[in-house]
Amino acid sequence: MASVAHYNLVRIHAFDDGNGRGARIFMNLVLLKSGFFPAVVRLEKKRKYLEALSEADKGDLLPFIRFICTELIETYEKVIHDLTFRN
Repeated sequence: MASVAHYNLVRIHAFDDGNGRGARIFMNLVLLKSGFFPAVVRLEKKRKYLEALSEADKGDLLPFIRFICTELIETYEKVIHDLTFRN
């Protein structure tokens, strides 16, 4: 649901600037409200993020949903790792 909300906001291009940032913030608010961590989309994943958005623009949201789910899982793994191996 959060990834679809993100896509629906970014696709209407509601702002002159910052549509992606705003959509990611909105998505993360939805995630946090549902009891999840925010999904961190790292800069090195920007190309894959944009490719998944492009597929969604063509009518196939599944690659974008999978991308966001993968980023959410990686965020959880990073948090668990950092908490487990804290110095």
